[in-house]
This record gives sequence, C-alpha cells and structure tokens, in this order.
Amino acid sequence: MRHRREETPGLFDGELQTTAMIDVIFILLIFFVSVSRLKESRLDLRLPDVSARASEPVSPEAVLLLEIGADGSVVLDGSLLSSPQALARALAAYRGDPLTSTVQLRGDRDARHGDIAAALATLQQSGFHNVRFAVQ
Repeated sequence: MRHRREETPGLFDGELQTTAMIDVIFILLIFFVSVSRLKESRLDLRLPDVSARASEPVSPEAVLLLEIGADGSVVLDGSLLSSPQALARALAAYRGDPLTSTVQLRGDRDARHGDIAAALATLQQSGFHNVRFAVQ
C-alpha cells in the first residue's frame, strides 16, 4: 500500500520557488546598471564669461552674436538692449533672413538659466532656429 502525503492547506512544505525570485533579481540588476550609466554620461560644460572674447573664425554666413550677462543684460551684435521686448524688436528689425541666419549665443557662467531660456524663446518666436551655443 502506497502512502499518500497529506496536503494540509496553509502549511509550508519547505520548498522555495526560485525561478520568480531570480527573474526579479535580474530585472533589478538591469535597472540599476542602466541608471548608473545615465549618471556617468553627464557633460561638464562651463559657459564662458561675456567679457572674454575668443577669436572666432569669419564665416560667410550671417552670424548674429547674442550675449547674456551675469546680471541679465542682453547684448545683440554689440548693442546693449534694455529688455526682452527690445530684443524682440531688434530681431524683427534684422534685415537678414531668419531661416538662413545663425545666432551665436554666449552666456556668462553666472547668468541665470531663466534669462537664457527667455532669450531662446524670443529667438524662436522671431523665426531664428539656427542657434549655436558658445562654450569653453
């Protein structure tokens, strides 16, 4: 006569289901490896000072130089502008074609991010889409 083992519901029989645990561990491992690689790929950018002028190669295309100072001052091609609205007016009065012209944006390393973002928004609204950022 063969003895049957009684199965009592709710009692632990000592076996572990390791397949599900191994799957979860591999998923967590993949997650942490991918997240750690994202942190390693940051760029170390340092914005140049507005007062420091680098010798720039002369380009045949029309290049507007837009500078943002640490105090929020805006200079467009050597002309100090009083407000973001003045920048919009100066860009509207620009005689070149905004689609083919390039704007080189130089921001002081202590300039507020909001001032640079506002200048970019004004450039976009004025139709200038070719923007180069000057960095050291």
